[in-house]
Amino acid sequence: MSKYNTCLVLLLVLFISITSIIGADDRIDPIDVFLIVDKSLSMEEEIGAVKNYINKSVVDEVLIPGDNFIVIVFYGKAEVLISGAVPENKDSIALEISRIVADGHFTDIGNALDTLRVSLTESGVEGRRKYLLLITDGIQEAPPESRYYSPDGSFNHEFLENTKEILKEGWKIHILGIGSATAAKEIAQELSGTYSEVSEAPSEEELADQTREFLGMVELQDSPSLAAVGKSGKSNMKIELASSGYSESREITIMQIDLQLPDNASQSLLDKPFTFAIPAEDTMSVNIPVYFQSIPEPGDYAGNVVFVFTGDTAFSPAVAAVEYRVKGFFGNNIWVFPVGAVALALLALLVLFLIKKLSGGGSISFICVIDDSTVKKRQYKLKYANKLYLAEGMMGLTIRESAGENPAAEISADGMGLHLVILDEKGYSTAEPIPDNVLPGEIVIVKKYGKKATISFTLQ
Repeated sequence: MSKYNTCLVLLLVLFISITSIIGADDRIDPIDVFLIVDKSLSMEEEIGAVKNYINKSVVDEVLIPGDNFIVIVFYGKAEVLISGAVPENKDSIALEISRIVADGHFTDIGNALDTLRVSLTESGVEGRRKYLLLITDGIQEAPPESRYYSPDGSFNHEFLENTKEILKEGWKIHILGIGSATAAKEIAQELSGTYSEVSEAPSEEELADQTREFLGMVELQDSPSLAAVGKSGKSNMKIELASSGYSESREITIMQIDLQLPDNASQSLLDKPFTFAIPAEDTMSVNIPVYFQSIPEPGDYAGNVVFVFTGDTAFSPAVAAVEYRVKGFFGNNIWVFPVGAVALALLALLVLFLIKKLSGGGSISFICVIDDSTVKKRQYKLKYANKLYLAEGMMGLTIRESAGENPAAEISADGMGLHLVILDEKGYSTAEPIPDNVLPGEIVIVKKYGKKATISFTLQ
């Protein structure tokens, strides 16, 4: 072999070694992984490849000791096969997976989700990232005695109600459909998750290829903001996203955005699918043009938006609180009354002047560090007339500008300093009494289940 060829071989070996090191799972934070596997009779030929795929690509390559792993097998019934923390030696898990036999009648996906919820209540860990993978080769075909039964196999009201709670919890959900006759796409849409399909007789490698970046996630960082809605019904929705765990940019297609109000009224805000790409390991703002087909009376409103996706990438949570304003007559027609516009502007200036006068007109610039948040350090400038809110985010406590749903605490400022007041006294408390001025200082927040978060405030 020539020196040139020898060098090429050595470079190739080095490249493979580096690639395998980079691809290895160096994760240290435990997660919750939920696996729901169809074991109905129609899966008899595919179950061998599915079991090999689970043991190699999920058990060996994804799970680490300390993860919470729940495996549910289902047909017309559902049972928990594995539930609990992953041990150092995963042989016992692999053995249980290898014993799965496709021998059941019917395919009751709704019942499997019920079983998952019960199991999660018993062994789920609060505050962890949660990943759900459902593998099936069929459609929803519940037995007549099931509450999810429907004559034509469609998703009935009970099934749809069951999925609403999962949507709010920020899971990454992926449906892996075997063959083209599955309900993978429909299930993914109902769960606001993603889906992919493989051939009717897939190999272990084909299955693995569809979930190669299983731990990749795109997360909604705060509640979406909606621009004021005018008489045309047009508005703009702004969302903040963060991508992690992906090796390259991901394309996300939003098929539908449903606005749901407390009185159960709802409407779709998206005229056509909206597609964008988010770079790997990055954050970005996305502006989505939306349209209110039915415009409510002028005023301020609050509700939830539900995002429905298509394809193999989505963001979570798929349900988020939103506040918006519908313009009144003057808001839509202020150009007709120039004199009135000037008068309103002067009045607004006077009001702002009075507010500034009464509030001292000042502000406090400070740095906040939260030890259980993904955003470790942020700078803020809080005007005396404004407020910030401490709330539970996807990865711990976070500070946001709007109160949203169930804020934990309120942060305000004045000439005396920075103040923090607990709003949700049932869910949160402090290890020590909160001083009148928390700046500079450190507060230890105690959550409902005993988990603590340390928050420090320093002057900028």
